[in-house]
Amino acid sequence: MAKIYGNAHRIHVWLGEEDKGSSHAMNFITKLVKDLTAFDSLIRQKDDEAARNWDALAALMKRDWFTRKWVIQEITLAKRAELLCGDKRVTWRDFADAVSLFNEVETGTRSLSRIMKSREDFGNVSDFFGHVPAFSATRLVEATNELFTPSKDGQKKPLRSLEYLVSTLSSFNATEPRDTIYGLLAIAKDTSPRTAKPLDDKELADLPPDIRHRLKLWGRSTIRTEFYNVDYKQSTVQVFKEFIMFAISKADRTRALDVICRPWAPRVKGREDKTEAYVGARAKEETDPDLPSWIPQVTNRPFDLDGKKQRMERKNADALCGMPGQNKNYTAAGSRTVTKRLKFEDGETHHSNSIKDGEPYYSMFVEGFELDVVADLQWPSLNGVIPREWRLLGKWKDYESAPPDEFWRTLVGDRGQFSRNTMNFYPRTCLHAMQQCVPDDNIDTNLIINDNVCSITCEFLRRVQAVVWNRCLMRSKETKQLGLVPKYSKNNDLICILYGCSVPVILRRYEKTDGQIENEREQREERNRAKIQDAAIKIQRAFRGRKKRNRSLRPPFSIKYFSIDSAPAEMTRGLTPAGTASSGTLTSTTPGQTIPEGNQRSDERYYYEFVGEAYVHGMMNGEAIDYFASAGLKSQLFELR
Repeated sequence: MAKIYGNAHRIHVWLGEEDKGSSHAMNFITKLVKDLTAFDSLIRQKDDEAARNWDALAALMKRDWFTRKWVIQEITLAKRAELLCGDKRVTWRDFADAVSLFNEVETGTRSLSRIMKSREDFGNVSDFFGHVPAFSATRLVEATNELFTPSKDGQKKPLRSLEYLVSTLSSFNATEPRDTIYGLLAIAKDTSPRTAKPLDDKELADLPPDIRHRLKLWGRSTIRTEFYNVDYKQSTVQVFKEFIMFAISKADRTRALDVICRPWAPRVKGREDKTEAYVGARAKEETDPDLPSWIPQVTNRPFDLDGKKQRMERKNADALCGMPGQNKNYTAAGSRTVTKRLKFEDGETHHSNSIKDGEPYYSMFVEGFELDVVADLQWPSLNGVIPREWRLLGKWKDYESAPPDEFWRTLVGDRGQFSRNTMNFYPRTCLHAMQQCVPDDNIDTNLIINDNVCSITCEFLRRVQAVVWNRCLMRSKETKQLGLVPKYSKNNDLICILYGCSVPVILRRYEKTDGQIENEREQREERNRAKIQDAAIKIQRAFRGRKKRNRSLRPPFSIKYFSIDSAPAEMTRGLTPAGTASSGTLTSTTPGQTIPEGNQRSDERYYYEFVGEAYVHGMMNGEAIDYFASAGLKSQLFELR
C-alpha cells in the first residue's frame, strides 16, 4: 500500500456528501489562503459571516475520514492530494495551510473563540472550538510536515520511530485493533512491514557461524530499518505485546519502560475477531481477553470529543513521561536502565478462587524497588477543579501570601509548558488564581480561564490542568512527600521506581493462592521443556545438513533419548523459572556495576496491577536512587499483570 500511494501521481480524497456547511467551508479555505494580506482582517471580523466561516471549517475538520488510522499513511506518502466534498474540491496544500492558520490563531490568542462567544446564535459558548491541536485533522496536517524529509533520490525519508507514531497518533481509529500498530509500520523510520513467514536465506545458512555473527552485528549498527512481522492470526494482546518488546529494544534504556505509561491501545474486551488475514486465510474467530494493566489504554488519552462530537475537550492529564524522541521530563530512576531480568510470560489462570479461573494471563517482569506507600489520598481533580482539601494537604493556610513551594510545584509537575523549567511568576499567578475564588472553596480552573481575567494566570492554569486533570493529590506514608497519582489509586498502593522508567509508578499488589503458584510453576516448566525440545530438533536438523557435507561428523545427542534433565547447560541457560533469582550476580542497572544478590529479592507469591504513572515531589530527578541507598531498600522483580 505504501508503494501505491507513494508512487501515485495524485490522490483523490472523498470526504463525503455536501451538507449545509461543507460548501461554505471549502469556499472559505480558498479565501483564507489566497491573500494573506487580508488574513488579519478575517480573524478580526465579528459579524455573522465570520462566525459561520470558522464554524464551517471546524465542522469539516471533524469529518470521519480524518479520524481513520490508515489515512495517515495515505496522505503523508502522497506526492499530491486533493480533497473532494460534494461538488467542491480543494488541494491538500490549501487545506493544510488553512488548518495551520486556524490552529495558530486559536491556540495562541483564543480570539476566534471570543468571536463565537459573542454570538447568541452559537450559544455564547466560552471555549467553542475546544483544543484545536488535538483535532485529528490538525494532527494529520502536522504529520505531513514532521514525519518525513526529502532524500536525494526524491523519495520521502521517515523521521520518527514506531513508538513515537503509536504514542502521538492515538486519536486516529482503526476498525481492526491490530492496525493500531500495523497501520504505521510503513511510515516509521525503524520498521518495514513483512508477512509473518520470514525468508529462508540459504546463502547465510551456509556461512560459518563467526561470519554470520559479524554480518548480524554489522546489520544492526548500519541498517536502521528492521522487518516487522505482520500476522493477523495473532491475538490482539500478542500484537500489542510484540510492539512493547520492540519499543523497549529500540528506546533509550533509561526510559525504555515509558511505553507502558502513555495511553495508545484501543479497548478490545469482548470483541469477536473476524478479520480476514492478509495472507489469504480466515483468521480464527475469538473473543479477546482484557488487556493486561501494562498495556495502556487509549481511554486515558488527554483529549477526546465531547458527547455531541462538537468540541475537543480535555479528558485526562498529559503523560508525565512525555513523548519518545523528545527531551526527558524526569529521571526518577537516575541512570539505571532496564535490566536483563525483563521478560514476558503467558499462561492460564487456575486455582485463584476468583472469576478469573480459566482465563489467560499475560505477565511482564520488570525490576525496580518499592519507594513508599500512597497515603492521605484526596478526591481527584475532576474537570480541572482543584478541591479545597488539596490546599489543606499542601499546607497552604494563609491565602493572602504565596503558596508553599512544594504545593505550587506539584500542581505544575515542577515544569513549565513544553517541559521547560518553571517560570518565576508561577507562585504569584497561583496566588492570583486563588484570589478569584470564594475563600475556602474549590478552585475552578475552567471558570477562571474562560473569564480571561489575566492571560498570564490563564497560562499557568492551563499548565496546571495538563498535570492534575483526573489525578489525586496524596502525601506518601514514610517520606511525607506530596504527589499526584492516577484517579483509580487507593491508599496503601505502592509507589515504585522501575529501572528504565523515567517517572515513579503506582502498583497494586495481589496475593496468589498456593494452588495458583504450583499450577504456574507447572505451566512454566512445560513451556521450558517445549523450548528445549524445539531447540534440540533445530540443532539436530542443522547437524544433518552439515553431515551431508562431512560424513565423519558425530551427532551431539540423540533426539530419541533427549530430555530436559539431560540438556546441555548452554541450552537451559536463561530458562530458570520466572519469579526466582538466578544464581550469581545480575547485570546492574548502572553500567559497569553489579548489584549483589543480597540486595535483590523476588517473591512469586505476588503479582501487581500497573495503576499508572505518578508525580512525587522531590523524587523525580534521581533523588529516589539516593534514598534507595541510604534507606537500605532492596531491588525486586515485579510481575505485572
